[in-house]
Amino acid sequence: MHGRLANGSGAALAAANVGGSVAREDLAAAFQKDTDGKKVAFNCDPVSCFLSEVWTAWAADPAKKLAPAAPIDYKDIKGGPCPATCTQLGILAWSYDGVCPEQPPTPRPPPPRGD
Repeated sequence: MHGRLANGSGAALAAANVGGSVAREDLAAAFQKDTDGKKVAFNCDPVSCFLSEVWTAWAADPAKKLAPAAPIDYKDIKGGPCPATCTQLGILAWSYDGVCPEQPPTPRPPPPRGD
């Protein structure tokens, strides 16, 4: 499921628009290609319309311990928690240099009291 979405049309369209925006309808259509035409939903900031998540739904295969098997329609008729007024979804540009910020030192317990 992850590989299917990560290497699919939806991810490619989002990646091609990093730092810009993409029409919500176009992004939905692209992700629906990856889910056999099933509905997807978006989570975004309701003011800035920056995309934060793409929601999909998958049927489980009980023979494989409930591993996702086939895409199904996402049941939220409203299209998820991204308001309909967000017709253009912003795609944030993130950067990562491969180095995590330095962690603060672990606090030490206070010295024993001399009672």
